Amino acid sequence: TATRHVNTSWCFACLRSGGLSGCQRCPASYHIACLPDSPSAAPAAAPFTCTPCRLSWQPRCGDIVWVKVGPFRWWPCEILLAQHAPENIQRLGRQLGTFPVRFFGTDEYYWVSLARLFPFKDGDLGESAAAAAGSAGTETAELMDKFNEGVALAQEAWRLRDRDRQDARRLLGELSAVPQPVSADFDQPQPAAPASQEPQLQQAEASASSLMAKCDCQRRGRHCGELDGCANRLAGIECHPAACGPGCLNQRLSRFGWLNGAV
Repeated sequence: TATRHVNTSWCFACLRSGGLSGCQRCPASYHIACLPDSPSAAPAAAPFTCTPCRLSWQPRCGDIVWVKVGPFRWWPCEILLAQHAPENIQRLGRQLGTFPVRFFGTDEYYWVSLARLFPFKDGDLGESAAAAAGSAGTETAELMDKFNEGVALAQEAWRLRDRDRQDARRLLGELSAVPQPVSADFDQPQPAAPASQEPQLQQAEASASSLMAKCDCQRRGRHCGELDGCANRLAGIECHPAACGPGCLNQRLSRFGWLNGAV
C-alpha cells in the first residue's frame, strides 16, 4: 500500500548491498559500520533512525524525490499539492498521511507517504540495472527509455529548483543588509528604498515568494476567505503579499488587522 514502509536495497553511504539496516521512519538503508556515530559493538542489522529523520526532515511541495511503488524500481517524482493533482486522482481513495506525486517520464500520478520516498540529489542516476532487475523483474525497452527520460527531466527540475533557492538566499541576504528605517507612528509613510535598490528588492521578494507554499484560490476565483478552502489557511499560515493579490483575506497580521481586533 501507499503507506507500507519499504527500505532501499543499497547502503546510502557506500552504495553496496548486503547486511543492511533500514531506518525505521524513511527508506534509507545503511551498513551500521558506515554510520559515522555507530557504536563499535552494534549488531550488523540493528534498527536505527537516520540523521535527517532525527532532525525531523519533511518533504515540501515541489521537491524532487525518489518513490517506490509496488514491484517497480525507484522512480523520480515531483511532490504536488493535492489540489494541483488531476481531478480523477483527487477522487481516488487516499490514506491518511499521503500526498500526490507526479512521475517524471510517464506523467502518471500516485498517492504516497514519507515511508516510500527519499530526496533526489544532483547527479542521481537511480538503481543499477542489476539492482533494478532484482526488484522489478525483466523491464521492457520502452519502460527503460521512459525511466532514463524521467531521470534526465528530474535532474533538470532539481537544478532549476536549487538555483532558485540559491538566488533567493543571496537576494534575501542582500535585502537584510539594507538598513530598514523604523517609525513609531504607523500613520507616517516609511521612506522608500533608494532607486538603485528597487530592482534587487523586487527580485528578492519574487524569488522568496516562489519558494513559499502557494494556494490556488486566485485560480479558482476565490479570495482566501474562511470558507474558500485556502491551503495556507488550513496550514495555519498567512498568504504572502507577493504570492496573492491585494484582494487576499488571509493577510491580517501583515496588514495590522489585529489593531482593530480582527484576528
